[in-house]
Amino acid sequence: MLLPEYLTFTGVDDRTNLDELKTIHTKYPKNIEWGVLLSADSKNARYPSVDGFNEIINYFIENNITYAVHLCGKMAREAVWEKDNKKEYIKAFNNANTIQINGGLERSQYVDYMNSLFKNKIVLQTKHVFDSENYRQLFDQSGGRGKEVAKVSVPSLKLNKLVGYAGGISYLTIFQYIRWINNTVDNTKKCKYWLDMESSIRTNNWFDLEKINLIADTLYYRPKRI
Repeated sequence: MLLPEYLTFTGVDDRTNLDELKTIHTKYPKNIEWGVLLSADSKNARYPSVDGFNEIINYFIENNITYAVHLCGKMAREAVWEKDNKKEYIKAFNNANTIQINGGLERSQYVDYMNSLFKNKIVLQTKHVFDSENYRQLFDQSGGRGKEVAKVSVPSLKLNKLVGYAGGISYLTIFQYIRWINNTVDNTKKCKYWLDMESSIRTNNWFDLEKINLIADTLYYRPKRI
């Protein structure tokens, strides 16, 4: 079975214990990406405050932790990050593994602008396959709402093309998703994908490292041979 290249655990927030997060990341440094949501106006707990965002990003950079910045709402439509906290945002973007732009804006001028500044980092959230050599694609049938779907209509994996999948993935459903994805693969040795999880890894709307550790261990833990 072809497992995901890595898992993106999205929604690191102001209450996240970063030292505990680092412990999990150290076990699977090549298999985990941490997603930090960035919004200009949301008060939801899953969006860190400006100070919290800066603290999280600086910790990630100092400790060589792989992360992604996910642009949401107004941040995904225009460069409002250029107005306030610009220096910190640019540092965050430059050091990120990926920058995900949510909202199905495959052909917007803003996407092209972001790609011109941060080439080879841009991920676009989409429900449909579109032709592009410039952007990675995250297929999310739930439209970012984290709703589990009855069955995933998985676009065929392209050879040598890394693509992502999201949409209500949880500890209980992750292997069903993996099976659906594997059913589309013609050559498992050359196809690569990642999975993004957000809503299902929160408890009382706060990022839950215990859930995340359980999922990571289930997929990637391999006991050492004696």
